Amino acid sequence: MSAFNDTHIAQMLGYLNITGLEVALLLNFKEATLMWKRVVKENKGKALTTEDSHVDGNPDPRNP
Repeated sequence: MSAFNDTHIAQMLGYLNITGLEVALLLNFKEATLMWKRVVKENKGKALTTEDSHVDGNPDPRNP
């Protein structure tokens, strides 16, 4: 997995609905730098996500 897709967001929303939590982090340890995405559950189970980010704070490590 090199990037997050809609399936990952949908799965995280399912986990948020089951647990009753409102915020989650998706983490990808496959690449050399940690990639993460913050997922926030809004009303009616919709997701509000921030852009993909990396440990260094740069959204795209290929363009420093």
